[in-house]
Amino acid sequence: MRHLPNTLRQVAMLALLASLMIGSAAFADDAPADDSFRPLFNGQDLSGWRAGKGGPPGKGWQVIDGQLVRAERGGDIYTEESFGDFVLELEFLTHGNSGLLFRKPNPANTLKDRLEIQIMPPRDGRPSKHSCGSLYDCVAPSKEMCRKGDWNQLRLISANRRIEVVLNGEKIIDVDLSDWTEAGKSADGKPNKFIRPLREISSQRGHLGFQDHGAEVRYRNIRIKPLDDEPVEAPKAD
Repeated sequence: MRHLPNTLRQVAMLALLASLMIGSAAFADDAPADDSFRPLFNGQDLSGWRAGKGGPPGKGWQVIDGQLVRAERGGDIYTEESFGDFVLELEFLTHGNSGLLFRKPNPANTLKDRLEIQIMPPRDGRPSKHSCGSLYDCVAPSKEMCRKGDWNQLRLISANRRIEVVLNGEKIIDVDLSDWTEAGKSADGKPNKFIRPLREISSQRGHLGFQDHGAEVRYRNIRIKPLDDEPVEAPKAD
């Protein structure tokens, strides 16, 4: 796809994205295997993962019963590879605040130059921009779909500046960030915490990660389908 003219490439990507959105659903155990996905976590060790500042993940991140668990303080954890457009599927069980981080160009800094899907237990009342499944600080989910004290299935599509989130079989986020052109502001003019326009952030290559926000969180069945070129491995820490 990289050799097509920009216009043709954009049309092709939109067609692919549309087909993915039509088929968006929670991934059931009996669903047919999709060979275009590959695992990001092998269920045995932390191969392919790194601490934000480089080197092995913090000791608080552990493999327990085939799950990636934030058991105690360990700092944020990131993939060694970076990705462009992608489809990501995973399951999570959380007892507190965490986040699915993506489009992070340099995990060594703590700048708000990446996107986040909020991971946390459900709250009473109307969902907000900080509720489970939200595009953090930017877009609230259409409804509260997180299950308290149970496993949740999440599907994230990030392609062509468009973000879609499906949580437990329900599409709760579907937003095009092409018009989010000001740093620190959403498309409606309301402030957000990001240091660059989301139009730019949503199209940059970056690492995927999980946030350590002080709570026990468990992840499993983490797999990705890259939609553009091959992922790039992060430089090795000195």
